[in-house]
Amino acid sequence: MSVVCFVLAIVFMTSSLLKSINIHSFSMEVEEYIGLYLSAFMQGYGRACAIMVCVMEMTVGLLALKTRYHLVANAMFATMMTFFVYPTGVNYLYPTIFGSIESCGCFGELIHFSPQASFIKSVVLWMLSVGLLGYGLHEKRHWNLKMLVCDPYLYICIVVSLVLPLYSYFLFEEMEHTPYIVVYVALCLVIATIVCVSLRSMKMKNV
Repeated sequence: MSVVCFVLAIVFMTSSLLKSINIHSFSMEVEEYIGLYLSAFMQGYGRACAIMVCVMEMTVGLLALKTRYHLVANAMFATMMTFFVYPTGVNYLYPTIFGSIESCGCFGELIHFSPQASFIKSVVLWMLSVGLLGYGLHEKRHWNLKMLVCDPYLYICIVVSLVLPLYSYFLFEEMEHTPYIVVYVALCLVIATIVCVSLRSMKMKNV
């Protein structure tokens, strides 16, 4: 089951990375979904919601790399996928008179899914996440919520998860394409290094 949790973590982190490359494009997709299928109260907050989605996906993916937080991560995976199943399902099964939104933006502009493929992908990931959560509850694993709140790793994850979407938000339209991508990749490598060092140092402290 830990392998499935790791796979979900990679999927969520990859999704966050690819969406964060052009947060403005993803926010337009979010605005479309909000306008057609979600609350009108959320209209105008597309960019904030887009950034929040990227941050949450990356943070939960990073938390899932630590075995002690698997149950919390699995609960978050299941919660997020339950939400994602709704708009992708409505978009595919009950399109508006204008038709379905052609791309969900789940993996940014690099990978495009049709409405049907997007819904199927969401259902499969939802089933995996719910299965993992059920397995963890059946095994009576500890939530370790108090430990999580006191763990510096949580706050490192949140901070590094903010870097890429905010970089895209402020500089995507200000920089030329090639320098932008070079810096983006460099930031990804720095973030990966910080996370690896944090995991290793905290593991050594627990030995």
